[in-house]
Amino acid sequence: NNDANNYETAAVNFNQTTGNKNNSIVTSAADDNDTESSSTTAKTVLTQTTLDQLKEKLLSLPSSSSSSANTNNTSFSKRISDALEEAIQHATRLQNARRKTEKGKNSRWMHIRPNYSQRKAILCSLRRRIAVIRGPPGTGKTKTAALLVSSAIRLSPTNRVLAVTHSNGAADVLLDCLLLLGVPAVRLGRPASVSDRLRHRTVVAMSERMPEVKRLRKALEIGSSVNYQDRTATAYDLRQCLKETQRMILKSAPVVVTSCIGAHQLHLLSSSMTEEENNNATTTSTNNNNINFP
Repeated sequence: NNDANNYETAAVNFNQTTGNKNNSIVTSAADDNDTESSSTTAKTVLTQTTLDQLKEKLLSLPSSSSSSANTNNTSFSKRISDALEEAIQHATRLQNARRKTEKGKNSRWMHIRPNYSQRKAILCSLRRRIAVIRGPPGTGKTKTAALLVSSAIRLSPTNRVLAVTHSNGAADVLLDCLLLLGVPAVRLGRPASVSDRLRHRTVVAMSERMPEVKRLRKALEIGSSVNYQDRTATAYDLRQCLKETQRMILKSAPVVVTSCIGAHQLHLLSSSMTEEENNNATTTSTNNNNINFP
């Protein structure tokens, strides 16, 4: 009854607005037995057919807000599709290059282009805040997740992804697939818990390859015969350099892959980094008020 009353009111307003009397979908009927009541009041008769017609006409009315929303949704959907296609093409080019350079060797290969269900899962996930992708073993969930991450970082140059898995083994599998697709991912965690083939992508291993770290490490080895104070100072500088280098890698890496425990450690590290930056900014701004901090 409430719906019927709402449609009745909307129908009357619709007829008054459009002035369409010939094709009116509201029938005003007077009571033939009572001329006095018919002159003062009119009964609106709405059948199921007229209700359906009313729905169609009301839904067909132009709406600037709905059309703008539809335009935005269409534009975002196109951006998502373009990002996925760009990720596929980039991975395909890398794989073809590996085939040429590793000809005659045991080159690794994977079927990059997703099937219909995998593509649908990726596009649907990118449109939502939360998405769950399920499937039995061998259906390409890891590849789908890797393409999802690769597409996400291509939607915007500022996008960064934290990929968290339930175990170190799952993190290694995901990282391996990301590297095959050409995604610049790094692995957070103890190097001992990472497979030998992927250990070079850990934050610790990458920081050890930095020139300044190598210089301090070499100076510490050479200075074994130097006095205790110099060795202590060099060791302190090395620890600080490693700490800052690892922070720099974590803050600049587009994709960080880790386990649940590693994600918690990253959260604690980020909190301490923010606290130290705020303390440094406060101290420096007290000494020199002209310095602007990013």
